Amino acid sequence: NPQSGNTFLSGIKMDGFQEGIMQNVNGFTVNQQYTIDFYQAVVKNQNGIDPSGSWIIYVDNTLAGITAPTSSSAAFNSNNFIWEARSICFTATAKNHTIKFMPLDDDLDSTRASPNGPLRMGIDNINISINNSSPIANLGNDTTLCLGQILSLDATDPNATNYLWSDGTTNPTFTITQKGKYGVQITSTCGTITDSIIVDYTTTPIINLGSNTTLCTGQTLLLNAAFPGATYLWSDNTIDSTLNVTLQGNYSVDVTNKCGTSSDNIQVSYSTAPNFNLGNDTTLCPGQILSLDATDPNTTAYLWSDGTTNPTFTITQQGKYGIELSNGTCSSSDSININYTSIPSVNLGNDTTLCEGQNIVLNAFFPNATCEWIDGSKNATLKVSQQGFYWVTLTNQCGTKADSININYKSLPKAHLGNDTTLCFGQHVLLNALLPNVTYKWQDGSTGSTFNVTQLGNYFVEVSNSCGTSRESINFIDGNCGSCSIFIPNSFTPNGDDNNDSFFPEFDCEMNTYELVIFNRWGELIFEAQNTDSKWDGNYNGKLAPLGVYAYRLKYITNEFERNKLTGHVNLLK
Repeated sequence: NPQSGNTFLSGIKMDGFQEGIMQNVNGFTVNQQYTIDFYQAVVKNQNGIDPSGSWIIYVDNTLAGITAPTSSSAAFNSNNFIWEARSICFTATAKNHTIKFMPLDDDLDSTRASPNGPLRMGIDNINISINNSSPIANLGNDTTLCLGQILSLDATDPNATNYLWSDGTTNPTFTITQKGKYGVQITSTCGTITDSIIVDYTTTPIINLGSNTTLCTGQTLLLNAAFPGATYLWSDNTIDSTLNVTLQGNYSVDVTNKCGTSSDNIQVSYSTAPNFNLGNDTTLCPGQILSLDATDPNTTAYLWSDGTTNPTFTITQQGKYGIELSNGTCSSSDSININYTSIPSVNLGNDTTLCEGQNIVLNAFFPNATCEWIDGSKNATLKVSQQGFYWVTLTNQCGTKADSININYKSLPKAHLGNDTTLCFGQHVLLNALLPNVTYKWQDGSTGSTFNVTQLGNYFVEVSNSCGTSRESINFIDGNCGSCSIFIPNSFTPNGDDNNDSFFPEFDCEMNTYELVIFNRWGELIFEAQNTDSKWDGNYNGKLAPLGVYAYRLKYITNEFERNKLTGHVNLLK
């Protein structure tokens, strides 16, 4: 018999075959929740076993629910149905859905006994409607309460079948007296929904700007009145949580939240730090002392870098000295560098001799001293490139010092052997290369200052000193000397020792006419002889002529009427 009306839907499950009841339904609203209400029939087979199983419902291809049957003890009778109400909820995802009722397959319920014969099942009075029975849970927004306040939460819902709060209580209402997170779970025939709320507690703002204070000139003070969830109003009408103080005065703030308003104020004064100056860094001379005085009428405490606390300080040695002054509120500090110096010292070195073309840099540097050289220049160094006497004076705050030096120059040595000349048979010539402070090397390797020429040929000598080496040569050729031999020395030493004191030619023949003239390096005639008895004693104008090389010219005619003219050089030595 139908549950109502004249007919009902039936389904039969047989081995290997499953029949479903399908219906296309139009007119759904997307995201709307719907309820499928229906009745399910339960029968027993001929053995008294309930093989009816359960109906399963699909919305399209999605399983919407399984309905558990109620067992029946009635004997099998095709008219002996037991109808039980069922209800399943789902949310529409499209305008059209296919609703399918199917007998539950044994494979989906392994606990159910295998059927002994076909399963006969039925449904009746299917109704699809908008679901208005889902529970609604809304505990409100998170909130903050003042100390002592109570919050009552009410989750009552007409469709609810059960309430479960986070503390395990099951009443629809809940009372809060302390901070925390509170939640509720509400259950109805169509499902379960949860909600929660965070409750915090606060007090009237607590504010403390600190004690009245005194700042030093240039300092600032940041006043902080921050309190969570509060608003601010300062005495200058600014509304930030902080205020930066740069001027003296009275500052106040009102801090307000939902629980009330708190106020505080502070008096800020300014003080000037002690004003003093130890002076510029300075340099003292040996034995000098420096007295520093930091006395200030507004200072209450003094502290020097060595730990002493007097307002004055005496300096006797080099170093950095500092002091800190305090008036009880503000402090200031200063320092001074003290250096010690001495009377300048200067040493230009020993007198020295340089070679032509060389130069020397004289250095008179002394820290913080002024220089003055012989030429008036003021630099610490002087470049010397010529012979002379040089001096410098150095002056600083401690006194003046001076020094001097003689710079001599010497040239490359140069010997004078005379011009090429003739040499007669049996004649000999003494070549003299004597020069001061030199060494000698003749063409044959000998190292004396003289060399005796007895044969024709070319002769040379190398003379060396610290400035270098030079070479001088002379060539002796065969002359038409006849039977008269002549010897002319190339040097003499008019020093009064009766040895080689005069210059004169020596002959082994009689002269008919004779002329000997001697010139200095500038071509000036300084001696003349008209007979062989006249000899040059090295004097000129009543004084000994300067040491050096002199040129001579000799012309003569012998009694045998041999004529000859000879020229050469002679060295006047000491």
